[in-house]
Amino acid sequence: MSAHRPPSYPNPYPNRSDFHFSERRGPPAAEYSAGVNRWLLQCNPAVWDIHACRADGNEGLSEWIVGRHFDDLSVGDPFALWVGGKQAGVYAVGQLTGEARPSPRKKDGDYWKKTPNRDTWVVPLRVDVWLEEPIPKRELASDPDFAKATILRTPFAANPFRLSFFEWGAIERHLPVAREGAGSDPRSN
Repeated sequence: MSAHRPPSYPNPYPNRSDFHFSERRGPPAAEYSAGVNRWLLQCNPAVWDIHACRADGNEGLSEWIVGRHFDDLSVGDPFALWVGGKQAGVYAVGQLTGEARPSPRKKDGDYWKKTPNRDTWVVPLRVDVWLEEPIPKRELASDPDFAKATILRTPFAANPFRLSFFEWGAIERHLPVAREGAGSDPRSN
């Protein structure tokens, strides 16, 4: 899969000469079209141990717990996986593969440090790219297009966080060399 440029759109900020669309550097799910929602899914490593999950080689996440926006989550919507804590930032990007649905309470075990105490809703997903090095929170917070993102202002809100066109663009601009699924760089295909 090769990188391509987004469709040509007029500059939404005619007074900002520094604004321009850069070449896409992300998975194909990140379409620049009206009607596409972009999401940030947050992982609290004190609740679910994503680091142990990945260390064990389990990189194929298939769903994520959500607590709002049930009717807005659609197949093909792009998402970024944000891991909180001392090393906060974006760790992966991918796309939703289904609509939100109720799910029974998760069982003890797996990577849960604190098992949900009630039934939850989940959204099916596919991680397209795990980042070799996460995009640090401080780096995104210093980007004017991401500086007012909800995750920075209200980090304890329920999943998912809706991202604006410009917030998603900021994430894409900061994507480092990444690997697809468990192996290859999607830009080398």
